[in-house]
Amino acid sequence: GSRIRVWPGSYGDYERQKAEALALQERQYKNQQRLIRRLEFQARRLRDMARAYDDPGQAKRAKSMLARIERMDIVEKPEREESVFHASFQGAPRHGELALSVQSYSKAFGDRVLFDQADLEIGFGQRVCLVGPNGSGKSTLFRDIIEQSSWENPDLRLGRSVRLGDYNQFHDAVLEAQSTVLDWLMGATRLDRTPASDLLYRFRFAREDLDRPVATLSGGEKSRLQLARLVHEKANFLMLDEPTNHLDIPSCEQLEEMLEEFEGTLLVVSHDRYFLDRLVDTVVEVRDRKLERFRGSFADWWEMRHAEGDGRAGGALRLHSQAQAAAEPTADREAHAARQVERKTRQREERRLRRDVERLEARVGEIEQELVRLQDGIAIAFGPDGDTTRGLELTRRLEALEAELETTMSAWEASASDLDAIRQGSAQD
Repeated sequence: GSRIRVWPGSYGDYERQKAEALALQERQYKNQQRLIRRLEFQARRLRDMARAYDDPGQAKRAKSMLARIERMDIVEKPEREESVFHASFQGAPRHGELALSVQSYSKAFGDRVLFDQADLEIGFGQRVCLVGPNGSGKSTLFRDIIEQSSWENPDLRLGRSVRLGDYNQFHDAVLEAQSTVLDWLMGATRLDRTPASDLLYRFRFAREDLDRPVATLSGGEKSRLQLARLVHEKANFLMLDEPTNHLDIPSCEQLEEMLEEFEGTLLVVSHDRYFLDRLVDTVVEVRDRKLERFRGSFADWWEMRHAEGDGRAGGALRLHSQAQAAAEPTADREAHAARQVERKTRQREERRLRRDVERLEARVGEIEQELVRLQDGIAIAFGPDGDTTRGLELTRRLEALEAELETTMSAWEASASDLDAIRQGSAQD
């Protein structure tokens, strides 16, 4: 039902406090929903492993994960009266079927080779996500396409009618901190003051925001400023690097709708699986210094990789296969010794991975508790008698901790996947 909340201070204080409270609630809701989805996903994996290998320990861990969800104080989805921006991506007309051709692309930094004669072709209108482990070269390839691709470049060739537009997750690499919001957009788009102002209003910037220094904007506001520039460019090939990272929930949903209606080509890097599930029809994976294409949704690709167990981890431990041993009847003793070495190696690796999984699970719990403390501190700091400087400091710490949570959960998934692969190897012996 309806609730009444009293806000101390003047009407201006009320508007500021309400906006800050909504922003905090949106952050808490988004983080909690993302955590719940990941815990549910991992619990399903653990239950599958428990059934496959008759392992009550995995079933217990799955039950523990679901219990963590039940113990959560659920954050309600915030309600905004006007929380979306009003814009659409209107791409330039195109001619021809080619959007991007990558031919014999190689890249190395010293002795570290990221790509070796990699090839890829993206047709006009395809919606592609680029995936791969951290450090595999995704960002390097992304940057090279943005900075070097053209119709004349045989290694990174753009279609003749392609008009490229990009979104950079690192706002400071694009935005000018000392410029005002309006001045930056006017410089980036060559628009006059009035149309530039109108464009900013469509992206939820108020009149008093136009003269604010870019450095004072929040992460979400900087994201909307980049998107405003991108909408004006009328690109027919969008390259988006982590576009949802700083956006609130309604803005994420609005961006997804805009991209669903976009008729051009899309190439995106994102850790937001639910964003990718909704948008892409092709997955390109950086794997073994090449670019491997998978035609289908991100969810289909994820299930395929999970079903495989990315068995390289388990396979790397097999010193000799049973088939090889059977083919060498004169070397039974050596084959038996090799299997013993293999078994012990696998057991040591399994114990190490178990410890890693338990350590990472414990760290996730610690981070969650610290996030709750920081969120409470931020709510107080931005309250009527709070310290805004302290609030900004806590917000920076919160963002760093959220990034650590994402990294830790990814490491947990990798260790759990490797553990699963080893168990599959054991079951096949």
